[in-house]
Amino acid sequence: TLVLSKSEMDAVIGFFTDVLDFDVRSDREWTAYEIPFRFATVHAKGSDTGHVALAAYAPEHLAPGTGAAPRPPNRGMAIWSFRVESVAEIEKRARAKNMKPFADAVEVRVADLGHRRVQTYLAPNGFMIEVFERI
Repeated sequence: TLVLSKSEMDAVIGFFTDVLDFDVRSDREWTAYEIPFRFATVHAKGSDTGHVALAAYAPEHLAPGTGAAPRPPNRGMAIWSFRVESVAEIEKRARAKNMKPFADAVEVRVADLGHRRVQTYLAPNGFMIEVFERI
């Protein structure tokens, strides 16, 4: 689960839907608890399993941040990696939303993973997202 501020939630959902082409299958406010929150799940189109869970809280319910970006080297090996049909198509959609890749696409060959094209983005909240396609 990625924990966000309420102000980040719409932008992060937009990244998943507009750039990665995911579907929102649940998005609701939970108010029955002492601390209310918004909870959404996004899924790769056509998937039956797996999802990304997003939770958002009002600023008064979030612990003060350190100011460090939510990615390596500040937060360990925190990165999500998603297989896509076309890294170039993801980049096209990202640029249409005025988002630049964090790192340009590269081809890698790894013995146990094979030949892949990989590119990295930062979600609107600064979390690192990797997309890859098999070549």
